[in-house]
Amino acid sequence: MAMKEFPRVIQCGGVTAGAFSLSLMRPLPNGWYYSMSVQKVTDMRGICYEGRGLSPEEDYLIDNTSEDFAAGYDRQLEAAINLALKASR
Repeated sequence: MAMKEFPRVIQCGGVTAGAFSLSLMRPLPNGWYYSMSVQKVTDMRGICYEGRGLSPEEDYLIDNTSEDFAAGYDRQLEAAINLALKASR
Protein backbone atom coordinates (compact mmCIF):
# COMPACT_ATOMS: atom_id res chain seq x y z
CA MET A 1 0.00 0.00 0.00
CA ALA A 2 2.79 2.42 0.89
CA MET A 3 4.74 1.63 -2.28
CA LYS A 4 1.79 2.67 -4.47
CA GLU A 5 2.35 6.25 -3.31
CA PHE A 6 5.57 6.43 -5.35
CA PRO A 7 5.09 7.56 -8.98
CA ARG A 8 7.38 4.92 -10.54
CA VAL A 9 5.90 1.93 -8.71
CA ILE A 10 3.61 -0.42 -10.62
CA GLN A 11 1.49 -3.00 -8.84
CA CYS A 12 0.94 -6.00 -11.09
CA GLY A 13 -0.66 -9.37 -10.52
CA GLY A 14 -3.89 -10.04 -8.72
CA VAL A 15 -5.92 -8.31 -6.08
CA THR A 16 -4.34 -8.57 -2.63
CA ALA A 17 -6.08 -10.47 0.15
CA GLY A 18 -6.98 -7.28 2.00
CA ALA A 19 -5.50 -8.30 5.33
CA PHE A 20 -3.60 -5.23 6.48
CA SER A 21 -4.14 -4.97 10.22
CA LEU A 22 -2.99 -7.19 13.00
CA SER A 23 -5.65 -9.60 14.12
CA LEU A 24 -6.69 -11.03 17.44
CA MET A 25 -7.52 -14.75 17.28
CA ARG A 26 -9.61 -16.44 19.96
CA PRO A 27 -11.05 -19.95 20.36
CA LEU A 28 -14.74 -20.74 20.58
CA PRO A 29 -16.11 -23.48 22.89
CA ASN A 30 -16.78 -25.79 19.91
CA GLY A 31 -13.09 -25.77 18.88
CA TRP A 32 -13.46 -23.22 16.09
CA TYR A 33 -11.51 -19.95 16.08
CA TYR A 34 -12.48 -16.43 15.15
CA SER A 35 -10.28 -13.47 14.40
CA MET A 36 -10.92 -9.77 14.59
CA SER A 37 -8.95 -6.88 13.12
CA VAL A 38 -7.47 -4.73 15.85
CA GLN A 39 -6.34 -1.78 13.73
CA LYS A 40 -7.73 0.46 11.01
CA VAL A 41 -5.07 0.72 8.32
CA THR A 42 -5.61 3.34 5.60
CA ASP A 43 -3.69 4.79 2.70
CA MET A 44 -2.55 8.41 2.54
CA ARG A 45 -6.05 9.51 1.50
CA GLY A 46 -7.73 7.69 4.41
CA ILE A 47 -9.09 4.83 2.29
CA CYS A 48 -9.29 1.46 4.06
CA TYR A 49 -8.73 -1.62 1.87
CA GLU A 50 -9.29 -4.15 4.65
CA GLY A 51 -11.27 -7.10 3.34
CA ARG A 52 -11.41 -5.93 -0.29
CA GLY A 53 -7.69 -5.67 -1.06
CA LEU A 54 -5.65 -3.51 -3.38
CA SER A 55 -6.20 -4.01 -7.08
CA PRO A 56 -3.64 -3.23 -9.78
CA GLU A 57 -4.62 -0.92 -12.62
CA GLU A 58 -6.54 -2.87 -15.26
CA ASP A 59 -3.54 -3.05 -17.64
CA TYR A 60 -1.54 -4.84 -14.94
CA LEU A 61 -4.26 -7.11 -13.50
CA ILE A 62 -3.04 -10.65 -14.16
CA ASP A 63 -4.55 -13.83 -12.75
CA ASN A 64 -2.98 -17.26 -12.73
CA THR A 65 -5.28 -20.06 -13.82
CA SER A 66 -5.45 -23.58 -12.44
CA GLU A 67 -3.95 -24.71 -15.77
CA ASP A 68 -1.00 -22.36 -15.20
CA PHE A 69 -0.42 -23.83 -11.74
CA ALA A 70 -0.65 -27.38 -13.07
CA ALA A 71 1.94 -26.54 -15.74
CA GLY A 72 4.24 -24.87 -13.20
CA TYR A 73 3.81 -21.48 -14.86
CA ASP A 74 3.30 -18.22 -12.94
CA ARG A 75 1.87 -15.43 -15.13
CA GLN A 76 2.09 -12.89 -12.32
CA LEU A 77 5.78 -13.57 -11.68
CA GLU A 78 6.58 -13.48 -15.40
CA ALA A 79 4.81 -10.12 -15.76
CA ALA A 80 6.70 -8.68 -12.78
CA ILE A 81 10.04 -9.89 -14.18
CA ASN A 82 9.25 -8.39 -17.61
CA LEU A 83 8.28 -5.05 -16.03
CA ALA A 84 11.49 -5.01 -13.99
CA LEU A 85 13.61 -5.80 -17.05
CA LYS A 86 11.83 -3.11 -19.07
CA ALA A 87 12.42 -0.53 -16.30
CA SER A 88 16.12 -1.37 -16.06
CA ARG A 89 16.79 -0.50 -19.72
